Amino acid sequence: MNQLNSLLLEGSIASEPERHQKPDGTVVCACQIVHKRYPRYPEVHEEKLYITITAYGSLAEQLLAKGKIGRGLRVVGRFSHPKQGIPRGGEIVIIPEHIELRPGKPESNEEQESLFAEEGDQV
Repeated sequence: MNQLNSLLLEGSIASEPERHQKPDGTVVCACQIVHKRYPRYPEVHEEKLYITITAYGSLAEQLLAKGKIGRGLRVVGRFSHPKQGIPRGGEIVIIPEHIELRPGKPESNEEQESLFAEEGDQV
């Protein structure tokens, strides 16, 4: 049985989603997200955590189409390690199973959307 590896993370898209393709034709999308944490006390500085998310299949296609720098998101997924052949920074990546995109600026006409991995997608 697999051990528990599950996370929920909120942040903003910090880099343009990049399209890659595996040899078998599966679409892969990788981008950086930034998670900001604001301290309760003025003597403690704001924390920023940059981490890579890597989506596959239909979820990758949706993120490529709708993910823009600065757009807020909530990711449900799991931790993984970087795989060969797909450039990214850091030692840990997140493999999303569900992404909720936040609305853009009020004048942008973007709505909150939920993106799901479809059955058969590698997650």
